[in-house]
Amino acid sequence: MNLEMIVRILNVAVRAMFIVIGIFLIVGLFKLRNMAPEVRIIMGAVLILYGAFRIVTLFMPKRSGDRQ
Repeated sequence: MNLEMIVRILNVAVRAMFIVIGIFLIVGLFKLRNMAPEVRIIMGAVLILYGAFRIVTLFMPKRSGDRQ
């Protein structure tokens, strides 16, 4: 296993953790003190969307050349 593959697996794992933490917040497994339930749900949704966005951008092919 080369270093590039290890970094890619770690990249996916960290990005997937955003999604998992977001789900935990929405479901209520993480109960944060002094936080309204609405804020907890919104924060969970934002983490899920951010994690999904980061995973999608990881697998999108990089374009060569600059946009003009």
